[in-house]
Amino acid sequence: MSAKGRLSPTKLPLVLFHGLGMTAESAWQEVVPLLSEHHEIFTPTALGHPGRPPSWRRPVLIRDVVNAAEWHLEQCGLERPHLAGNSLGGYVAIELARRGRASTVCALSPAGFWMAGDGLQSQLLRKFKTTLRMARLTQSVSPLMLKSATLRRLTLRDTACHGDRLTLDRALKMSDDFLASPADDVGRDAG
Repeated sequence: MSAKGRLSPTKLPLVLFHGLGMTAESAWQEVVPLLSEHHEIFTPTALGHPGRPPSWRRPVLIRDVVNAAEWHLEQCGLERPHLAGNSLGGYVAIELARRGRASTVCALSPAGFWMAGDGLQSQLLRKFKTTLRMARLTQSVSPLMLKSATLRRLTLRDTACHGDRLTLDRALKMSDDFLASPADDVGRDAG
């Protein structure tokens, strides 16, 4: 990542925002090498997620996540970079674009496309809480469980199309990131 004022003169800046329950590393490690030839890549980890200072507020509000992402742009000297994000990261990218902070946006399955009263937001939050509860209950046996490609595929079906293709170490890292994330309380003020 470049320091403020030291952006590459030849590569366009691209900021990648990850989804809820992940970190920049677990979300983008295979993607960054593919994009680095053409873009200067920035991969901030979202507020409240592992590797970041804890949020000062619980629950972590989506506006806090967006504000922290905008602060990251400021710190890196990025006025209007290209933005891409998945899920929560897609929502963050769209919100930053609404603030005039994006040249372009690519939002993959962005969060927030529910309507008041349709129940989708509460359904999603319940699913995250249930998944988090199950992850906590099985945490001690995860290293053994995730040795099986079939169980990796089943366990990670909501996160990876081919969880069975992930290494045991990668699957465990994703599980650890999810357990340490604010997946049980972020996003209540979205949409």
